[in-house]
Amino acid sequence: MNKEQALNQLNGTIYHELGYLLSNNQPSSSLGDVLEFNVGLNQNCVTPVNNYYHFKKKNGLEKERERIEKNTKNVPRTIAWYIEVILGCLTQSIVESGSFYDYYGLNEAGLNKVGHHDCSNLSFVKNAAHYTHDKIFFEKLRDDVSNLLIETEIIQKLRGVVGEIKEDIRDTEESQKKYEDKDLVDLQEKITNVLDDTVYEIYNKIVTENTEVLKSIPQSRIFPYS
Repeated sequence: MNKEQALNQLNGTIYHELGYLLSNNQPSSSLGDVLEFNVGLNQNCVTPVNNYYHFKKKNGLEKERERIEKNTKNVPRTIAWYIEVILGCLTQSIVESGSFYDYYGLNEAGLNKVGHHDCSNLSFVKNAAHYTHDKIFFEKLRDDVSNLLIETEIIQKLRGVVGEIKEDIRDTEESQKKYEDKDLVDLQEKITNVLDDTVYEIYNKIVTENTEVLKSIPQSRIFPYS
């Protein structure tokens, strides 16, 4: 894979930042501020100020299960985090006209999926959550978010911003860019400038409706999936 091909695989990663910005339009779903955003050929991650859901290995398994169980009692915020997690692979699949599961999932023999960390994080939270979910719920939520992206043409509207990010990466020696402080604020403003009321209305409806669905899933319907 050459550098340009690798850069094209970053389309989805950039949309994790969108997930945080969308969540913060309502206090109930807010994931909080972002400390820094790393994107490039070596590291791709959004670092939030408050880490509600990502597994912290140093704390130990049991303490993390307890922390996740407590944090997932806030269902709207948990739904917002699920959306943020799947946005990357979902966007990549739409841009490349591929299957979501070509990108999202645990690594298999000879196949490294770009969303394997996303899948691993979500699987841990699912198993520790106060309200767990099944594949039926997960795929319905994914389809809801997919419809949001397509109906509001967010991908097309953010194409220019994505192009600027790729140029920023090309201008670095390490093919790696960290957005923090003023750089991060400027990037967030560019993203929010393309988000209109319709985007937020549809997003908030997705969070509200799936909050009620998640709370009502019978435990007898739960089965393992990745």
